[in-house]
Amino acid sequence: MTTRRYRISRHLRCRHPGTSPQDVFKWWNSLTPEQKSQLIAQHPPKLGNLKGIPVDVSNEVNRAVMNDDISRVQDIANANGLPADQVLGDPNYFGLSPNAVTRYDNAIRSQDGLIKSADAVDAQGRHPDVFAPDA
Repeated sequence: MTTRRYRISRHLRCRHPGTSPQDVFKWWNSLTPEQKSQLIAQHPPKLGNLKGIPVDVSNEVNRAVMNDDISRVQDIANANGLPADQVLGDPNYFGLSPNAVTRYDNAIRSQDGLIKSADAVDAQGRHPDVFAPDA
C-alpha cells in the first residue's frame, strides 16, 4: 500500500481550513494556472473543502479524493484476491487504520449518491446542473 505524500512548495500549501473564504479566494487567484493544475493533480484532501476556491475545483478535487479512498481498500482487496468486504472485516490485518475504513465507507456512500443523482430530474423534467453527470 502506498501512502500519498504531498510535496507542495510553501506558496502552494493549502490554506488552513479556518481561513476566511475571501483570503482563500485571494490566495487561489494569486496562483498561476500551472500552480493551480499542480494542486488539483495532487488533490490534498483539505483543498476540496476550502471555502473560497471555485466550485468546479472543489468538485474535481473531492471526486479524486473519494476515488483515492475507495482505491485504497480496493487495491488491497485485489492484491489479495479478496472482496473488499473481507478486507474491511479485518482491517488491522491488512494495515488499514480506522480512519481509512471510515473514509472508504464515506466514499462509497458519496459515490452511490452521485450515481443516483445523475438520474435526477427537476419538476420540469430537466437535469439540474448540480446533478449533472460527468461529461
